[in-house]
Amino acid sequence: MTHDRIYVYDKSGFGKIIGNYATDLPRADVKGYPTTAVIKSVGASYGYSVQEMRASRMAGKSLDVRKGDSAKYAIDRKINDIAWAGDPEHRLIGVLSPENNIPLFTLPLGRRGSTRFIDKTPQECLEDIAAMFAHVANTTQNVERPDYLALPTDAYNHLAHTPRSDVSDTSVLNWIMQNIKQLKGIIDVAELNAAAGVTPYGDLDVGFLYTRDPKKFSIELPMTFYQHPIQPSKLEFEIPCEARIAGALIYYPLSALIIPGI
Repeated sequence: MTHDRIYVYDKSGFGKIIGNYATDLPRADVKGYPTTAVIKSVGASYGYSVQEMRASRMAGKSLDVRKGDSAKYAIDRKINDIAWAGDPEHRLIGVLSPENNIPLFTLPLGRRGSTRFIDKTPQECLEDIAAMFAHVANTTQNVERPDYLALPTDAYNHLAHTPRSDVSDTSVLNWIMQNIKQLKGIIDVAELNAAAGVTPYGDLDVGFLYTRDPKKFSIELPMTFYQHPIQPSKLEFEIPCEARIAGALIYYPLSALIIPGI
C-alpha cells in the first residue's frame, strides 16, 4: 500500500476600492489542509494453453489479444466503480463517497409528490437546477461556479426527449441549457442510476453538479493498465495485469454538489 499527500483548499478574502497610495490592501489567500490519498493496485490476469494458441493460429484468431482486452475491461470496470463510489474497505474515496466533503442538495417535492425529474414538469426541473447553482453561489459567496450536470439515464432521457410544451419542438434539456447560461453541458452517466449498484445512496438515483476542471477534482491513476511478462507454467501461460488508483482527489469540495433522489 502506498500513500500520497494531497491538499484540500478553501479560498478566502475580498477585494476593496483603494486610493492611489493605499497600504492596507486586503489579503486574498488560499488555505489548504493536508490529507492522505491511499494508492492501491487493481489486478486481473489472463492465460492460455499451448493447445489454445495452436488452435488460435490455425483459425487466424488473435486469442491472446482478445483475452488481454478482457483483462483490461475487468480492471477498467473496477477502476470506474472506485472512481464513483470509492472502496471503503481499502480507504479509497470516490466522487460520491460520503467522506469526500462534497455537500448534498435536497430536492423539493414536485406537484406529483416526487423529487425525481421524470415526475416533474419542465418548469420544476428548471427551478431545481437553478436552485442548485444558487446553493453553490450562496455557500461559496459566488466564488465557485460549476458548469456541468451529470444525470442518471432516466432523468437525462426525460429531459432530452420531452418537448418543452405541446406547441414546442424544443426539448426540456435544450430549453434548460438556453435559460441557465452558466451550464455548459448536461451529460448522461449510467453509474448514477441506483440500478447500476455503484452509488452509496441505496435505491436513489443521484445527480452530480460539478466544475469540469482538474484543479477542482481528479481521478488519479498513478499507473494505467500494464501487462507483466508472460509467466509459463507447464503447458500454460499466464499474464498478470494491474493498474494503480488513488481514487477521487477532491481539492475544492464546495465546487460540486451531490443530488440524491433526482
